[in-house]
Amino acid sequence: MRRSKLLIVCFFLSVIYSGCYYKYYFGKRPCDQPEGAGAGYMEINGEKISVYVGIGPGKEMDLFSEQAIESQDIYPEWQYEHWIGDFKKPDEFTATVKETTYFEVGQQIKFYRTKEGIPKTSET
Repeated sequence: MRRSKLLIVCFFLSVIYSGCYYKYYFGKRPCDQPEGAGAGYMEINGEKISVYVGIGPGKEMDLFSEQAIESQDIYPEWQYEHWIGDFKKPDEFTATVKETTYFEVGQQIKFYRTKEGIPKTSET
């Protein structure tokens, strides 16, 4: 009995210290959803700007110019935005702006999934 308890404790310690941990955002990012992520647009001061949304690795999101849609390579000068998402729920997430062309650093933008598949957002 004592030996089996020791084995169980050793097993759990090895799992904890081996780096095997649950990543809470798996299955909750837009790229993990059935519709996925990709091309779209954002509207800034009445102007529609075509963008390509790249998510990953992990919780990072980047918005690139539409040139990135057709290209095999992505160049730094094509990047508009760099955000970090929280991805706590599959139908909504909050992105915090880290690098920006159109927003303010630190600004938080909340995204919601709608039934039509068109995202609805709010800024805070």
